Amino acid sequence: MNRILSRRNLSLASISSVGVAFAEIGSVRAGNATEVASRLKTVDVKQFGAVGDGVTDDASAINKAIEEIRRVHLQLDGFSLGCRLLFPTGVYAVRSSVNLTMLRNINTVIDGQGSVVLGRCEGEPIIDALGARWLTINDLTLLSDSDVLPSVGLQIGRVTLDVADDHHLTNVKILGAFSKASLYNKGAETSSFEHVYLTNNYPQGYCLVQDGLNHFDIKSKYINMSLVPNRDGSFNENIFVNCDFRHLAGGVPVWLGDTTRHDFIRCYATTKGQFAFVIFSGPNGHTMLRVDCHCETIGLKNVFCFSAFSPKITIRGFSYIEHGCFAEEFVFFGDSNVKEIEIQNANLEIAMYRSNACRVFSAGAVWVVSGYYYSSDPVTWNGNGIFRGTVSLGSSVKYIEG
Repeated sequence: MNRILSRRNLSLASISSVGVAFAEIGSVRAGNATEVASRLKTVDVKQFGAVGDGVTDDASAINKAIEEIRRVHLQLDGFSLGCRLLFPTGVYAVRSSVNLTMLRNINTVIDGQGSVVLGRCEGEPIIDALGARWLTINDLTLLSDSDVLPSVGLQIGRVTLDVADDHHLTNVKILGAFSKASLYNKGAETSSFEHVYLTNNYPQGYCLVQDGLNHFDIKSKYINMSLVPNRDGSFNENIFVNCDFRHLAGGVPVWLGDTTRHDFIRCYATTKGQFAFVIFSGPNGHTMLRVDCHCETIGLKNVFCFSAFSPKITIRGFSYIEHGCFAEEFVFFGDSNVKEIEIQNANLEIAMYRSNACRVFSAGAVWVVSGYYYSSDPVTWNGNGIFRGTVSLGSSVKYIEG
């Protein structure tokens, strides 16, 4: 509660300052439209020396263009009608990270125009945007060079306890091999991702990491991180719409750590490996996690793996919707070190199963689940005695009491 209140107070302060800025803009607009127009700026990376031929190292030129955006923002007393970083169509090779860290001004737009940023930065992220706020990234592809292994395609999120949120990605693709993740989000709240396509063909890496714990101890060469690994923080309100997470080497597409009000809507998560999702619980666990995600891969063993350092996991509100389950073994799998997994207020709707050998829960004694379950296929149900609520199997409905 203290975390929530402190963030609310911070948000109110931010709203107040933005209101003052809007009042200032109103007076400028009324007085001089030319002055308003002068505040709008597009920064073209080619004007700062980027070539975009897929061979030349354009990292320095791109970072110079970003420094120009920082300079313009500073001149506007912390508020801007909008700066746009433009990538004219091309392939921009980079041998070190693109530095968007701590860029914290409203209306910064990264306009990819269908361009590719080719990451030849071994062991580094292609784009490092830790500590940034209010980034909008459109129509851009990040691609790892097959001869090197970047750590991350794009990393966003906190570097301190201060918020680093309100990002929006549309029509973004992050493709190739990454040692940690294609997209790594360290606690960036109130962010949205639409038509984002992520692949990873490195076995130990993920496509998407949503990390509310700093579990993987993410780093930046541009700024110092003051966060302690595996210490919980607020991680609210992320939404993924029509996104695709494809692990091409049999690894885990999606890793989630201590999320609150995260939504996956009309998404895909595909792999031939053990799990489509890892749900990792730290001190706070997960609250109101909604997964409408089709895990369509022949060879998938289990849909969800629930894991934690603690022997007990509590998930407060969990929804999973699937029209056709491809899992061969279990929908819900508990890691061997977890002795009890409680899912409160579950809403599980799985229309049908591809394999009659699949079962809903692994190791029945571990699970304590309440809520609602539906499937047209009664064969796979094995929740008697561990599930309390309404169970609808095809046309039949039965109630299991505590």
